[in-house]
Amino acid sequence: MKKIIVFAFTLLSTASFAQFSKGSILLGGTVSADFTTNKTIAGSTTTTNSSTNSFSISPNVGYFVIDNLAVGGALLFGTTSLKYDGSLRSEVGNSLVLQPFGRYYFDRFYAQASIGFGSYKNDDTNGSGVTTTVKGDVFNWSLAGGYVFLLNDHVGLEPQIGYGSQSKSPDRSNITTRDAGLFLRLGIQVYLTK
Repeated sequence: MKKIIVFAFTLLSTASFAQFSKGSILLGGTVSADFTTNKTIAGSTTTTNSSTNSFSISPNVGYFVIDNLAVGGALLFGTTSLKYDGSLRSEVGNSLVLQPFGRYYFDRFYAQASIGFGSYKNDDTNGSGVTTTVKGDVFNWSLAGGYVFLLNDHVGLEPQIGYGSQSKSPDRSNITTRDAGLFLRLGIQVYLTK
């Protein structure tokens, strides 16, 4: 029995699925949406300060340079709107980021690293209706892991967890803002095998 378990484990750990073999192509991407509310609690009084809605789509393409290792790129389109409660002030931001990545598969589990370079534009409208536009550069990076649930021989659903950081540097300013933290994503990939 012990020999059968060792043989099965060895077979599973060394198996190279056709989807992840050299020369294959992956096409797909992720979509995310965030809806948050900022509140202040002082004693028994709760005040809502603002609400934020964010949406992003990130199509990607990759190529397996060797078995289990894909390199490629994604194009991240993001938009955010922020509304301050009790005020006519609002903000709308858009960003476009090119993200090269590398992804290595361990059976159906994978690890991925990416970096991104791009630009953003943010329009801040004050209570009097005057809009100030700020443009600048974006830099981001992330490390993630996930699992491929194959729906058929060519399509996989991919939940992903990771950690990432994004920095924004406005033009004509020496101020940089940085957001960092954990994320959960859900993607879909199509594996085109040779």
